[in-house]
Amino acid sequence: MTDDTFHASRRGILRGAAASAVGALAVAVGLDRLGGASPVRAAAPPGAAAVPDATVARAAAATSLALRGRGWNLTGVSHRPGRIPGAGERGSVSGELIDPATGASVGTFRSATFHGGRDAADLELHTFDLGDGMLVGMGASQGGEGTFAIIGGTGRFAGARGAYAARQGHREVGGDGGADFAFTILS
Repeated sequence: MTDDTFHASRRGILRGAAASAVGALAVAVGLDRLGGASPVRAAAPPGAAAVPDATVARAAAATSLALRGRGWNLTGVSHRPGRIPGAGERGSVSGELIDPATGASVGTFRSATFHGGRDAADLELHTFDLGDGMLVGMGASQGGEGTFAIIGGTGRFAGARGAYAARQGHREVGGDGGADFAFTILS
Protein backbone atom coordinates (compact mmCIF):
# COMPACT_ATOMS: atom_id res chain seq x y z
CA MET A 1 0.00 0.00 0.00
CA THR A 2 1.36 3.42 -0.94
CA ASP A 3 0.94 6.64 0.96
CA ASP A 4 -0.56 9.22 -1.44
CA THR A 5 -0.51 12.10 1.04
CA PHE A 6 1.67 15.10 0.29
CA HIS A 7 4.65 15.73 2.59
CA ALA A 8 6.44 19.06 2.16
CA SER A 9 9.95 19.63 3.40
CA ARG A 10 10.76 22.66 5.52
CA ARG A 11 13.02 23.90 2.71
CA GLY A 12 10.17 23.60 0.19
CA ILE A 13 7.77 25.48 2.45
CA LEU A 14 10.30 28.28 3.08
CA ARG A 15 11.13 28.53 -0.63
CA GLY A 16 7.40 28.83 -1.47
CA ALA A 17 6.87 31.49 1.21
CA ALA A 18 9.86 33.49 -0.03
CA ALA A 19 8.63 33.32 -3.63
CA SER A 20 5.16 34.48 -2.53
CA ALA A 21 6.63 37.42 -0.60
CA VAL A 22 8.78 38.48 -3.57
CA GLY A 23 5.74 38.21 -5.87
CA ALA A 24 3.57 40.31 -3.55
CA LEU A 25 6.28 42.97 -3.34
CA ALA A 26 6.62 43.01 -7.15
CA VAL A 27 2.85 43.51 -7.52
CA ALA A 28 2.88 46.33 -4.94
CA VAL A 29 5.77 48.11 -6.65
CA GLY A 30 4.17 47.64 -10.06
CA LEU A 31 0.84 49.07 -8.90
CA ASP A 32 2.64 52.02 -7.30
CA ARG A 33 4.52 52.76 -10.56
CA LEU A 34 1.24 52.64 -12.49
CA GLY A 35 -0.37 55.08 -10.07
CA GLY A 36 -2.69 52.49 -8.56
CA ALA A 37 -3.41 51.73 -4.95
CA SER A 38 -0.41 49.92 -3.52
CA PRO A 39 -1.01 47.58 -0.60
CA VAL A 40 2.36 48.70 0.81
CA ARG A 41 1.10 52.25 1.40
CA ALA A 42 -2.60 51.56 1.75
CA ALA A 43 -2.81 52.12 5.51
CA ALA A 44 -0.96 54.53 7.81
CA PRO A 45 0.41 53.18 11.08
CA PRO A 46 -1.84 53.76 14.14
CA GLY A 47 -1.46 57.31 15.48
CA ALA A 48 0.35 58.57 12.38
CA ALA A 49 -0.97 61.45 10.31
CA ALA A 50 -2.46 60.36 7.02
CA VAL A 51 -0.23 61.10 4.04
CA PRO A 52 -2.13 62.24 0.94
CA ASP A 53 -2.08 59.59 -1.77
CA ALA A 54 0.01 60.64 -4.76
CA THR A 55 -2.78 59.57 -7.11
CA VAL A 56 -4.92 62.45 -5.81
CA ALA A 57 -2.26 64.95 -6.87
CA ARG A 58 -1.93 63.23 -10.23
CA ALA A 59 -5.68 63.44 -10.83
CA ALA A 60 -5.44 67.24 -10.73
CA ALA A 61 -3.32 67.07 -13.92
CA ALA A 62 -5.97 65.12 -15.83
CA THR A 63 -6.77 66.01 -19.42
CA SER A 64 -10.07 65.13 -21.07
CA LEU A 65 -10.23 64.07 -24.70
CA ALA A 66 -13.27 63.09 -26.75
CA LEU A 67 -12.99 61.25 -30.05
CA ARG A 68 -15.55 59.87 -32.45
CA GLY A 69 -14.98 57.03 -34.90
CA ARG A 70 -16.44 56.34 -38.31
CA GLY A 71 -16.07 53.50 -40.77
CA TRP A 72 -15.78 50.99 -37.89
CA ASN A 73 -14.95 47.62 -39.46
CA LEU A 74 -14.67 44.27 -37.69
CA THR A 75 -12.72 41.59 -39.55
CA GLY A 76 -11.56 38.12 -38.65
CA VAL A 77 -10.40 34.94 -40.30
CA SER A 78 -13.57 33.03 -39.50
CA HIS A 79 -15.99 35.93 -39.00
CA ARG A 80 -19.05 36.28 -41.22
CA PRO A 81 -20.91 39.63 -41.31
CA GLY A 82 -24.19 39.59 -39.39
CA ARG A 83 -22.99 36.95 -36.91
CA ILE A 84 -21.70 37.73 -33.42
CA PRO A 85 -18.19 36.25 -33.12
CA GLY A 86 -17.99 33.04 -31.10
CA ALA A 87 -15.93 32.36 -28.00
CA GLY A 88 -12.23 32.18 -28.78
CA GLU A 89 -12.44 33.86 -32.18
CA ARG A 90 -9.92 36.60 -32.87
CA GLY A 91 -10.63 39.71 -34.81
CA SER A 92 -9.40 43.17 -35.61
CA VAL A 93 -11.18 46.48 -35.81
CA SER A 94 -10.14 49.57 -37.73
CA GLY A 95 -11.61 52.96 -38.35
CA GLU A 96 -11.05 56.67 -38.74
CA LEU A 97 -10.91 58.95 -35.68
CA ILE A 98 -12.54 62.37 -35.91
CA ASP A 99 -12.88 65.44 -33.69
CA PRO A 100 -16.53 65.43 -32.56
CA ALA A 101 -16.64 69.26 -32.49
CA THR A 102 -15.38 69.86 -36.04
CA GLY A 103 -15.78 66.53 -37.84
CA ALA A 104 -12.15 66.79 -38.97
CA SER A 105 -10.11 63.60 -39.27
CA VAL A 106 -7.51 63.38 -36.47
CA GLY A 107 -6.13 59.84 -36.82
CA THR A 108 -6.75 56.13 -37.07
CA PHE A 109 -7.87 53.38 -34.72
CA ARG A 110 -6.82 49.72 -34.71
CA SER A 111 -7.52 46.94 -32.27
CA ALA A 112 -6.93 43.26 -31.68
CA THR A 113 -9.91 41.51 -30.14
CA PHE A 114 -10.27 38.14 -28.46
CA HIS A 115 -13.99 37.40 -28.43
CA GLY A 116 -15.64 35.89 -25.38
CA GLY A 117 -18.80 34.87 -27.21
CA ARG A 118 -22.41 36.01 -27.01
CA ASP A 119 -22.69 36.31 -23.20
CA ALA A 120 -19.08 37.02 -22.23
CA ALA A 121 -16.77 40.00 -22.41
CA ASP A 122 -14.28 40.52 -25.23
CA LEU A 123 -10.64 41.30 -24.40
CA GLU A 124 -9.39 44.21 -26.54
CA LEU A 125 -6.07 45.95 -27.20
CA HIS A 126 -6.52 49.41 -28.78
CA THR A 127 -4.17 51.81 -30.57
CA PHE A 128 -5.17 55.41 -31.29
CA ASP A 129 -2.72 56.93 -33.80
CA LEU A 130 -3.28 60.67 -33.57
CA GLY A 131 -0.42 61.91 -35.76
CA ASP A 132 1.66 63.61 -33.06
CA GLY A 133 1.37 60.69 -30.67
CA MET A 134 -0.23 57.35 -30.06
CA LEU A 135 -2.32 56.11 -27.12
CA VAL A 136 -2.49 52.40 -26.27
CA GLY A 137 -5.35 51.00 -24.22
CA MET A 138 -6.56 47.64 -23.01
CA GLY A 139 -9.69 46.30 -21.39
CA ALA A 140 -12.88 44.37 -21.83
CA SER A 141 -16.14 45.21 -23.53
CA GLN A 142 -19.51 43.59 -23.79
CA GLY A 143 -22.10 44.54 -26.37
CA GLY A 144 -19.69 47.10 -27.84
CA GLU A 145 -19.32 49.10 -24.61
CA GLY A 146 -16.60 49.07 -21.96
CA THR A 147 -14.14 50.94 -19.80
CA PHE A 148 -10.48 50.62 -20.72
CA ALA A 149 -7.12 51.42 -19.14
CA ILE A 150 -4.60 53.63 -20.91
CA ILE A 151 -1.43 51.53 -20.70
CA GLY A 152 0.95 53.85 -22.50
CA GLY A 153 1.61 56.30 -25.23
CA THR A 154 4.17 57.82 -27.57
CA GLY A 155 4.92 61.34 -28.80
CA ARG A 156 2.83 63.92 -26.98
CA PHE A 157 1.26 61.04 -25.00
CA ALA A 158 4.58 59.58 -23.76
CA GLY A 159 4.12 58.36 -20.18
CA ALA A 160 0.32 58.67 -20.39
CA ARG A 161 -1.95 56.62 -18.18
CA GLY A 162 -5.60 56.89 -17.23
CA ALA A 163 -8.86 55.44 -18.47
CA TYR A 164 -11.51 55.85 -21.13
CA ALA A 165 -15.06 54.79 -21.85
CA ALA A 166 -15.80 53.36 -25.27
CA ARG A 167 -18.89 52.64 -27.35
CA GLN A 168 -18.25 50.79 -30.60
CA GLY A 169 -20.92 50.08 -33.18
CA HIS A 170 -19.34 47.49 -35.44
CA ARG A 171 -21.28 47.54 -38.70
CA GLU A 172 -20.71 43.80 -39.25
CA VAL A 173 -22.75 42.86 -36.17
CA GLY A 174 -25.60 45.34 -36.69
CA GLY A 175 -24.00 48.54 -35.34
CA ASP A 176 -24.02 52.02 -36.86
CA GLY A 177 -20.37 51.85 -38.02
CA GLY A 178 -19.32 54.51 -35.52
CA ALA A 179 -17.66 54.78 -32.13
CA ASP A 180 -17.33 57.24 -29.25
CA PHE A 181 -14.44 57.54 -26.78
CA ALA A 182 -14.17 59.71 -23.64
CA PHE A 183 -10.64 59.80 -22.21
CA THR A 184 -9.24 60.96 -18.88
CA ILE A 185 -5.49 61.14 -19.50
CA LEU A 186 -2.96 61.48 -16.68
CA SER A 187 0.63 62.29 -17.48
